[in-house]
Amino acid sequence: MATKNKPNLPHTARSRLVGYFILAGAILVGSILVARHVRADDLQPLIDAVSKQIEANQAIVNQKQAEGDTLQNKLTAVQADLEAAKANLELTRLKIKQTKVRQLSTGRELTAQTTLLGQNIAAVYRQGGISPIELIAGSDNLSQYVGQQEYYSTLRRKIDENVAKIRTVKAELDDLDTQLTIKANEVRLQTEAISVKEAELAELLGKTRGEEGAYRVLVDADKTRLSTLRAQQAAAIAAQSAGRDYSLTSEYPWAAAEPFPSAGVDPWGFYYRQCTSYAAWRRANLGKPIPSWGFLGPADAKEWPKWGKQFNMRVDAEPEVGALGVYAAGEYGHVMVVEAITQKGQQVLVSEFNASWDGRYSQSLWPVSALTFIH
Repeated sequence: MATKNKPNLPHTARSRLVGYFILAGAILVGSILVARHVRADDLQPLIDAVSKQIEANQAIVNQKQAEGDTLQNKLTAVQADLEAAKANLELTRLKIKQTKVRQLSTGRELTAQTTLLGQNIAAVYRQGGISPIELIAGSDNLSQYVGQQEYYSTLRRKIDENVAKIRTVKAELDDLDTQLTIKANEVRLQTEAISVKEAELAELLGKTRGEEGAYRVLVDADKTRLSTLRAQQAAAIAAQSAGRDYSLTSEYPWAAAEPFPSAGVDPWGFYYRQCTSYAAWRRANLGKPIPSWGFLGPADAKEWPKWGKQFNMRVDAEPEVGALGVYAAGEYGHVMVVEAITQKGQQVLVSEFNASWDGRYSQSLWPVSALTFIH
């Protein structure tokens, strides 16, 4: 039965992953048992812990990726050196082969010239048994005799010169052959050393990429847990309100901006379709604009009461139509705009965006006691 390959997790990563699954199971069971009693603040420590763990593991992923990229560059360079060494070795071997051919040809030429020289020397020796008077008598004239002697002398001198040159070339070829053989051995040893280094780098690269992949598994697992926790927190926030209605529409200009949640930033420094962006736009639309503190620093909804006080805005527990209502619990909190006050000041009707992390407009009812108001 075939099985799928599993990532080779480092020991610490493997231990963490097991621990995460156990903790995730405990959270799931706990959330089932006490679902009706969960508050957004109860989940925040878990969300913070998982977020920090994601950051830590992602840092390791980035480190391993950088190490792997560096190793890959080194491996690529070594592989290039190896290819160059192999090419050098092949070229040296080709030169040796060519030298062997030239040696063979030179040897043949030396043999031929030596034979020719021997033949001419023998001819001269054969004539050595005849006296000059007999040679002259056998010649048609004196000029013919002198010409024959000069011819033999010249021929012998040239053959001697050719033999000397051929022997010099042969000696040079023999020396070149020796040098090339030594060089071939050196290049072969260099090639073998580079091949060993290549194998070591490839093994280290594989290990590093494996560790990178293992920590990516942890990051993905944590992100899944974080999504679950945030969904539970969103549900807890939603439980604070009642009668949320998505059937209404708003003139908010970025209601269809994609991709959600980071398509762009509004004039106040907030991402489109977030509760903060809608609240800032709605206040400006009502003639009660807020400063663009989204550009000044961390400005999640839960931070708005601090920003309001910093800009000398009234911040209290008294509801007012047009005021900003801030629910400060949870990872980011939630901000909305008061549209009406009901139940003798105990409840407010608000307009809002992204109440359920979906980037949509809605209206809902909130107890005054759960909110802080910015006027």
